[in-house]
Amino acid sequence: MNIAYYRNSTQSFSETLQQTRIALEKSGFVVVGATTLSNQHGELLSIVHPEIFEQIIKIDKNAIGLIPSLVTVLNDSNTVSVGVGLAELVGMVVRRPELSPLVATFDNLLREVVHTAAKVEALKPEKVILYSTQTCPYCVMEKKWLDEKEIDHEVVYVDQSREAAEEMVKKTGQMGVPVTEITYTDADSEFIIGFDKNRLSQSLGLH
Repeated sequence: MNIAYYRNSTQSFSETLQQTRIALEKSGFVVVGATTLSNQHGELLSIVHPEIFEQIIKIDKNAIGLIPSLVTVLNDSNTVSVGVGLAELVGMVVRRPELSPLVATFDNLLREVVHTAAKVEALKPEKVILYSTQTCPYCVMEKKWLDEKEIDHEVVYVDQSREAAEEMVKKTGQMGVPVTEITYTDADSEFIIGFDKNRLSQSLGLH
């Protein structure tokens, strides 16, 4: 499970911070506060997205506590990076399907802010692994969906391989399936829990 998204910037710290603020404003976010880290290690921007937050509250006000509200611009060891929290926990804790598209939109906007601020391209998926079992209906649905979208992928049946099951649990802490591992070029793998079409579409560049 990924709850944060970081990319190294190709710009200086001051340029990256400035572009972060501009990108946030263009995407409908409001910066409500800023905190400078000690020793000039970076800055934390507290953010809200009034339009999306209002829609989330109307569906379930408890979900708002799981929505990320910080953008981090770090300046450490001559490397400038931009990071945001991701709202993946919402779908796992609050069982409201109607929240999924809002969460996907929110995360997509934040990723775009990171790309703009860091002046980098979106991550390109290199490999997709679907951890499944022979009897899981949602796994069957996801495999069919991946096939329809013409996404090359590997299916690993964890009910046929104890080693594969242990590896999945070690990577994600999850014992249920489906779990989708997306490997990117020059970045950590991303793990998507459950058959979440919105998050899969976002991560696989299908939006």
